[in-house]
Amino acid sequence: MTITTEKGIELNLLQASYTNRLMGDNSLVFNFISPIVLDVEVGDTLVLRGNAMVIRKEPVVQKISSNRFSYSITFEGLRYQLNDMPLMDEGDITFSYFGDAEQYLELIVENMKTINPLWSVGNISVTEEKHISFDDVSCMEAIDIICKEFALEWNVIGYSIDLVLKVGTDSGLELEYGRGRGLYSITRS
Repeated sequence: MTITTEKGIELNLLQASYTNRLMGDNSLVFNFISPIVLDVEVGDTLVLRGNAMVIRKEPVVQKISSNRFSYSITFEGLRYQLNDMPLMDEGDITFSYFGDAEQYLELIVENMKTINPLWSVGNISVTEEKHISFDDVSCMEAIDIICKEFALEWNVIGYSIDLVLKVGTDSGLELEYGRGRGLYSITRS
């Protein structure tokens, strides 16, 4: 498949892969051939379905010939910024905290605002208060710990973090396997 850029450069797209896992990976990977060296670098952004995705690691570029360059570029969702900031309370990375899910999320957002002021508290399910200890974890690791303690799921939309009982909605769609029930085979990958 050939894609033409805004500057009229024709790229031979070899593969494009989008992954968006609940409480996990959010990435878009492009593998393509270009006739010229492209000006692509860490920090470049694209918007997919209203969500910004950023190049966080140097693109892999291989010169095949004088006018053929192989590229592998990975764009990652904004949620990966949560890995860049250690969770701290009053400057300490090892501490105990007592609060409900909202108080924990406010602590995470307070930390995240030190590297990007756009981070905010999103939707939060009401919970009781709990005591949790943290020992040198990133804000992403802290969200996973908090969700496990409170039996919640997290989602990041833009710079807004949600901690809720269930992300998404039940479609009511039921699939059945076997003769006379619709599906004859199904593969999960």
